[in-house]
Amino acid sequence: MPPGIEMKPAAAGVDSRDRVFCFNRSNEHPVLIFDSNGDFLMSWGAGMFRFPHAMRFDAQDRV
Repeated sequence: MPPGIEMKPAAAGVDSRDRVFCFNRSNEHPVLIFDSNGDFLMSWGAGMFRFPHAMRFDAQDRV
């Protein structure tokens, strides 16, 4: 994990490009994205979720 990001995982999923999305119970970094080697790519969704517990992808890899 990059410095400053706390990991409290709630759910995970893999898209068609083998990126791993982790729904994280963190206000600042609720969705963490990793490549297939486990390297951190980015996070998004700050302030969008209150208490996440599931995620899914559609056919276009939308979360």
